[in-house]
Amino acid sequence: RTPHPTSMDSIAAEEYFISPFQQWLCAVRSLDRIEQQTKVSLVAHSLGGYLAACFAIQCPQQVRNLVLVSPIGLPKVPN
Repeated sequence: RTPHPTSMDSIAAEEYFISPFQQWLCAVRSLDRIEQQTKVSLVAHSLGGYLAACFAIQCPQQVRNLVLVSPIGLPKVPN
């Protein structure tokens, strides 16, 4: 994981958390011998809700269900 930056914009901050999550997800799928194309169900709360929504927007092909419990906010959906 990259060192914690001292200053960044929102896009860089999202990527800071989402990239390691994608790597972890690939590793878990490999360990459990699950096909890499298998979709996941995400349940997230607070800041995790925001990041889960960012992940779902960036990688919709990987998400089956998304449940947000009191998310801190919602990211802008790209045009």
